[in-house]
Amino acid sequence: MRSNKKIIIVIIVIVILIISIIAILSLKKEEKTKIKVGGQDVSINESSGLYADKYKEGTYIYKGKNPSNYVDLNGDIWRIISIDENGNIQLITDDIVVERPFDSTGYRDNKSETSSGTYCADANEGCNAWASNKNLEGNKESVVNGNLEGTVNKDSEILTYLNENYYNYISSNNIINHLRSVGGVKYESDLKSQTNDENNNIWNGKVSLISVSDYVKASSEKSCDSLTLINENYEKCSNKNWLYLEDYNWWTLTPVDSASVEVWYIGAAGYIDNATADQTLGVRPTIYLPKNVTFEGKGTLDNPFTISKTN
Repeated sequence: MRSNKKIIIVIIVIVILIISIIAILSLKKEEKTKIKVGGQDVSINESSGLYADKYKEGTYIYKGKNPSNYVDLNGDIWRIISIDENGNIQLITDDIVVERPFDSTGYRDNKSETSSGTYCADANEGCNAWASNKNLEGNKESVVNGNLEGTVNKDSEILTYLNENYYNYISSNNIINHLRSVGGVKYESDLKSQTNDENNNIWNGKVSLISVSDYVKASSEKSCDSLTLINENYEKCSNKNWLYLEDYNWWTLTPVDSASVEVWYIGAAGYIDNATADQTLGVRPTIYLPKNVTFEGKGTLDNPFTISKTN
């Protein structure tokens, strides 16, 4: 009898293992191997450079040294950063388009609550708030950044430039409004925490800059999945990050946590550092195209994607 019970138990265990293996294999089969990008089927693999974003379901990111993500938009070369959960396509310029301050000294008056608000009151070297609190999603009464909180009554100088002067230059019916995470980020935080902190403030508009997490996610090097790790291994990380630009320091839109002046930027060596908002650094604008654009081309530098039509 005991022998029969042992046999039954062994059989049950084997059946459970078989069912588990079948379930795992079924899940793997359901994982997407291709998605539509501009109406084209693009493989999700190392060859194309397109990967699923493990931090946001339904989102896909281009990673690595030189993925096939080039787009010719009205004669200017852009590159695809990501495809969101709705199929909209985030682009960034392939190079620096201008060098300018994030926020010049005095642009948002730090002597009163008129043009700056209380958040910028101590910002003697520019203010790092991307937008006024009323222009954040939810029509917020104040901007919150770590242990700082206060009113911001005027958009940053760089936001205003990008959505007026620069937008008029690239004006296109294909550019859509999109939500951008503009919250402050700590130096020592993993990518999940960093992304959550960025989401503390959300802005909706047409032209912006990348967030720190955009840059971190673009590296295909596994040991580079946080701001801290990128700085510890910046040479190795930049070698596998197509967003890296040699010889240039350029802005992100991400404020330093619990500070009203400093903004994170991408350094010429590939590290992520911070600078006061009044410093002059490179600018690489980002925009979104709608999911219903149709691309021609292969996405390479020699044969970039071009928009053939919008459905």
